[in-house]
Amino acid sequence: MNAGKLIGWLLLACAFAFAAAETAAQGIAKMHGLMSAYTVLHTLIPGELILTKIIIQKNIHPFLWDPIIRAILWFPGWLSLGLPGIYLLWRFRVLPAPGTDDDDDLPISSYDDIVAAAE
Repeated sequence: MNAGKLIGWLLLACAFAFAAAETAAQGIAKMHGLMSAYTVLHTLIPGELILTKIIIQKNIHPFLWDPIIRAILWFPGWLSLGLPGIYLLWRFRVLPAPGTDDDDDLPISSYDDIVAAAE
């Protein structure tokens, strides 16, 4: 399994975990509907979020937090993690080489193929 596919599966697992965390945050905050990733993190772990902001602004660069990370945290977390995960899984999928006889693993798609396989 290549690294891109592994990272894609990891991002999808994190997206599902973030969706569960969003449901928990909705229960705590008594809110309904979509919540931004910042709202979810601020509801569940406010101290760690503020500490992360301070560390990034002081040790890395203030520009990284304000326009970049804040813009990412504006979207729902499951969307911010799920879309790149789906893209990576699609991009690094395993395709059979053209001209090889790996057609046995492909799904049967026509009626004639089904009849031929049944005979």
